[in-house]
Amino acid sequence: MKDELQQISDFFELGVITETEEASGNSNRNSYITTSTGKYLIKIIEERNDASEVASEIPYVKRLKGNLKIIPYIENQNGESLFHKDKTIALAQPFVENIPVERSEAVILQLVEEQARLHQIDPSDLPQRQHWINLGYIARALKEIEENNWMANTEVLKNHPAATQDWSSCESGIIHGDLHLSNTLFNQNKELLAIIDWEEVGIGHYVLDFAITISAFCFDNKKLNKELLEKMISVYEKERLLSDIEKQLLDIAIQRAFITAFVWKCLRKHRQGDETVWDAKDCNCFTYF
Repeated sequence: MKDELQQISDFFELGVITETEEASGNSNRNSYITTSTGKYLIKIIEERNDASEVASEIPYVKRLKGNLKIIPYIENQNGESLFHKDKTIALAQPFVENIPVERSEAVILQLVEEQARLHQIDPSDLPQRQHWINLGYIARALKEIEENNWMANTEVLKNHPAATQDWSSCESGIIHGDLHLSNTLFNQNKELLAIIDWEEVGIGHYVLDFAITISAFCFDNKKLNKELLEKMISVYEKERLLSDIEKQLLDIAIQRAFITAFVWKCLRKHRQGDETVWDAKDCNCFTYF
C-alpha cells in the first residue's frame, strides 16, 4: 500500500512519504500522507474504473476554483491532475482539517448559500458527464434492476410523475448532485470551508440539484419541515432567484430526488452482493407525499 502511495506522491511531486493515515471515503480508498513538503489527501478511485470518466470531473473543479469554496486537485509540473497506472486511478489534494459539525439550521443554510453560488458559475465548454441527476438515470437504473429482479413493483417508479416530468423549461448549468454534510468541510467556528466529493458533478437542472439538498435536510420523522424549507428557499434566492416554473415544480423535483436515491441505493447494495428484493412502494416519494 505504501509503495502505491509513494508512486502517486512521486507523480504529483509531493515528496517522500514519512507517515500515512487511512481516511474515510464511501466510493474511494482515501489516505492522508505526510511528506517532506506537507500533508495531502490521496483519493484512489475504486467504484469508477473508467479513467476518462474521472478525468472529466477535473475541468469542473478547475472552473470552480476561485469562484466557490472547494479544494482544488493538485497538478504536477506537466499540468496533470490524474494518476493512472495499470488499474490504479488517483487524485491528490492539499490536506484541510475538518471539524465535524452537527446538523443545524445555520450549517444547512451555509450549504444552500454556496449551492446557489454554484448555480451561477459559467457552465460553457465543460464536458458532458453521466450523473444521477441526468434525466436518463432513473430509467437506466430501473432497467438494470428489472433485468436482475432486484425490486418488486418497479412500474410505480417508472410511471411516477417525477420520473416522467418534462424539465426542459427549467434552467440548467453546473450541479454538485450530492450536497449533504458528509460532502463538506467546516472549521472550529462552524464556518463552511469547502464542498467536496464532486463525483456527481455535471450539467443538470438547478431545481433538481436543489431538490437533492432539500430531501437531505427537510424531512424529519416522515414530515416536511416547512419552516426550514422556507428559510432554505429564502437564502437560496438571495443569491439566485428561482423561476416561476422552478417554484411550481419544486415538490415534484423533491420526489424525483427520493426516487433517484432509492434506485441508486438498490443498485449499490446489489452490486455489493445483497440479495434482498426491494419493493418500489417503500420509496420515500410515497412516504412523504
